[in-house]
Amino acid sequence: MNTYVRGLCFIIIVILIVVVPGLFYSDEIEGDIVVRVLDGDTVEVSGEDHIRLLGINAPERGMKLYQEAKDYLLFLEGKEVEMEFFEEEYDKYGRKLRYVFYNNRNINRELVLNGLANVLIYQEDDYSDELIEAEDYARDNELGIWKKSFSKCSDCVKIVFANKDIEFRNNCGFGCDLSGWRVKDRQRHYFEFGDRVLEKGDNYVLDWDYDSENIFVWDGVGLVYFSDK
Repeated sequence: MNTYVRGLCFIIIVILIVVVPGLFYSDEIEGDIVVRVLDGDTVEVSGEDHIRLLGINAPERGMKLYQEAKDYLLFLEGKEVEMEFFEEEYDKYGRKLRYVFYNNRNINRELVLNGLANVLIYQEDDYSDELIEAEDYARDNELGIWKKSFSKCSDCVKIVFANKDIEFRNNCGFGCDLSGWRVKDRQRHYFEFGDRVLEKGDNYVLDWDYDSENIFVWDGVGLVYFSDK
């Protein structure tokens, strides 16, 4: 092989090593310092950007476990983190969608693993399977949002989720106070019962005008119902 051919082969190899991998990986990694935790799935970094943790949804303000999810992230304040994103780079509010890592720990996954957030995937990526496995673990072990209720009405109020209606049927031999009962999907659609008593034999139909794949129903104690559509 003459010198020209060897040189040409060397150039081609360099191109394959350096240039070609970038054509196949669309995700990028950034580094920044967390200056403030805003809630259970949002932090602010030093560039004043708001970072929404990708692939998950933590309880909103006023909901059970909101503070616990927020508190879980507080150790990140003042820490330098790595953030990774894929095609889904921003949400509709202009917040950056990122997986957040600290010391090689996937913080998004940890929130789900501890039952402090549910999985919310719009586009599958490299970490989707990890999130789903973490949620299965939390659900199997009744952690956080998956902790089952032991209230007397949780066993005998039958809940039926059909089309866009959620029906609550009181099959108990007594009236049930639904104060503190909440309905939510994997996103931010949310309904809270006011001072409502469902008398024995009565039913209540909630017009749930959202295209939700799954529905959570909690009372003041824990999870009463989860729909697997």
